[in-house]
Amino acid sequence: MMWQYADWRGYSSDAERLARLRLHIVEVTQKIGPDVSGGNMSVASGSLTSLLNMLIEEERMLAAVVGDGNGGGGGTYVVV
Repeated sequence: MMWQYADWRGYSSDAERLARLRLHIVEVTQKIGPDVSGGNMSVASGSLTSLLNMLIEEERMLAAVVGDGNGGGGGTYVVV
Protein backbone atom coordinates (compact mmCIF):
# COMPACT_ATOMS: atom_id res chain seq x y z
CA MET A 1 0.00 0.00 0.00
CA MET A 2 1.36 3.39 -0.94
CA TRP A 3 1.08 6.17 1.60
CA GLN A 4 1.34 9.80 0.60
CA TYR A 5 2.36 11.03 4.06
CA ALA A 6 4.43 8.12 5.39
CA ASP A 7 7.57 10.23 4.95
CA TRP A 8 6.78 12.31 8.06
CA ARG A 9 9.98 11.22 9.84
CA GLY A 10 12.10 12.77 7.08
CA TYR A 11 11.13 16.37 7.79
CA SER A 12 13.64 18.59 9.54
CA SER A 13 11.57 20.30 12.22
CA ASP A 14 9.38 18.75 14.90
CA ALA A 15 6.45 20.96 13.85
CA GLU A 16 6.74 19.80 10.23
CA ARG A 17 6.98 16.16 11.31
CA LEU A 18 3.91 16.57 13.51
CA ALA A 19 1.84 18.17 10.74
CA ARG A 20 2.83 15.45 8.27
CA LEU A 21 2.25 12.70 10.85
CA ARG A 22 -1.28 13.96 11.45
CA LEU A 23 -1.96 13.77 7.72
CA HIS A 24 -0.63 10.20 7.72
CA ILE A 25 -2.93 9.31 10.62
CA VAL A 26 -5.89 10.57 8.60
CA GLU A 27 -4.95 8.56 5.52
CA VAL A 28 -4.43 5.36 7.55
CA THR A 29 -7.75 5.90 9.34
CA GLN A 30 -9.52 6.26 5.99
CA LYS A 31 -8.22 2.84 4.86
CA ILE A 32 -9.50 0.97 7.90
CA GLY A 33 -12.76 -0.77 7.23
CA PRO A 34 -14.62 -3.84 8.33
CA ASP A 35 -13.02 -7.26 7.91
CA VAL A 36 -14.56 -8.92 4.87
CA SER A 37 -14.14 -12.35 3.34
CA GLY A 38 -15.81 -14.20 0.54
CA GLY A 39 -14.90 -16.23 -2.47
CA ASN A 40 -11.17 -16.17 -3.01
CA MET A 41 -10.66 -12.85 -1.26
CA SER A 42 -10.45 -11.49 2.25
CA VAL A 43 -9.60 -8.10 3.69
CA ALA A 44 -8.56 -7.66 7.32
CA SER A 45 -7.75 -4.35 8.99
CA GLY A 46 -5.75 -5.73 11.92
CA SER A 47 -2.33 -4.60 10.70
CA LEU A 48 -3.66 -1.16 9.79
CA THR A 49 -5.23 -0.84 13.23
CA SER A 50 -1.88 -1.69 14.83
CA LEU A 51 -0.15 0.87 12.61
CA LEU A 52 -2.75 3.50 13.51
CA ASN A 53 -2.32 2.90 17.25
CA MET A 54 1.45 3.23 16.91
CA LEU A 55 1.10 6.45 14.89
CA ILE A 56 -1.25 7.95 17.47
CA GLU A 57 1.28 7.24 20.20
CA GLU A 58 4.03 8.83 18.10
CA GLU A 59 1.77 11.84 17.57
CA ARG A 60 1.17 12.18 21.30
CA MET A 61 4.89 12.17 22.06
CA LEU A 62 5.81 14.53 19.21
CA ALA A 63 3.02 16.94 20.15
CA ALA A 64 4.45 17.11 23.66
CA VAL A 65 7.86 18.04 22.24
CA VAL A 66 6.37 20.68 19.94
CA GLY A 67 4.29 22.12 22.76
CA ASP A 68 1.02 21.67 20.91
CA GLY A 69 -1.78 23.45 22.72
CA ASN A 70 -3.93 20.32 22.61
CA GLY A 71 -2.06 18.66 25.44
CA GLY A 72 -0.52 16.21 23.01
CA GLY A 73 -3.88 15.12 21.70
CA GLY A 74 -3.71 16.91 18.33
CA GLY A 75 -7.04 15.61 17.22
CA THR A 76 -9.80 13.23 18.02
CA TYR A 77 -8.93 9.67 17.01
CA VAL A 78 -10.58 6.44 17.93
CA VAL A 79 -8.03 3.91 19.11
CA VAL A 80 -9.14 0.39 18.26
